[in-house]
Amino acid sequence: MATSQEQYITDPAQLQESDLARNLADSSLADDTVESKETTTRHIAPPRRLALLQPLADPAMLAACRNPASQTTHRPDRGVGELIRHEYLDISALDKAWRHALSKAPPASHVTFDLRLPKPVGNGEAAQAIYWETAMPPSGQGFGISTRNVMRLMATIAIVARMRVQGDVRFSVSYGTVRRRACR
Repeated sequence: MATSQEQYITDPAQLQESDLARNLADSSLADDTVESKETTTRHIAPPRRLALLQPLADPAMLAACRNPASQTTHRPDRGVGELIRHEYLDISALDKAWRHALSKAPPASHVTFDLRLPKPVGNGEAAQAIYWETAMPPSGQGFGISTRNVMRLMATIAIVARMRVQGDVRFSVSYGTVRRRACR
């Protein structure tokens, strides 16, 4: 969970909104004071927790990431049973949204990548669950996310953050916990 100083960002648009509000507050303070070296230096944002995959809960973002060509359909147990449909998401649109938002936001000295998968919301295809490609369910329907693509997104954000801060940047990864039932 986010600390009291940490910004919890679940959508790229939140970065622009919070930074716009901060910039307006900073500009009103700057109008009342003599411009100094401190007001002209680049502002370093408080620590951020980026919920990288949460925008996929939005039906519009999910639709942008759909990749029907990757869909696999088969029946388990020699053709008997429920039809299994898996589709693997192309997160290029999600990648672009995060990179665009972060390029306009002030750099942060600490970034936590929250990799929890979004809960299914909505109806129809948008209500299908999203899984890591390595943990697709053996039955039913679902969308898969490539671990490699998510790692590439994190690496890109980390490299850009490091270049923009021009100093030490700390990164951490949070992926939630799995609740296990006690064995009886």
